[in-house]
Amino acid sequence: MDPSPATEALPRLEHRTVTVNDTHNNAVRKANVRTGLTLASIALVFFVGVFAARLIGSPIASIAVIGSAVLLFLVVAIGRHLRK
Repeated sequence: MDPSPATEALPRLEHRTVTVNDTHNNAVRKANVRTGLTLASIALVFFVGVFAARLIGSPIASIAVIGSAVLLFLVVAIGRHLRK
């Protein structure tokens, strides 16, 4: 039985082993995603808080929002280093 031309064009699948470099790349990628999500959440809290403070109209609320965003950043940054 002759193989058809369509099956000859398919690449041969080879067994691929996971190397240390692959696991390191995955770990770095996961760490980058965690860092990105952390920074995005802090930015979201900051901007939503600034808009809410503008709607409320109180300068004390603005200071509280900025202070909360800075405090959240510090807690997350210190907590990540303590966990390691």
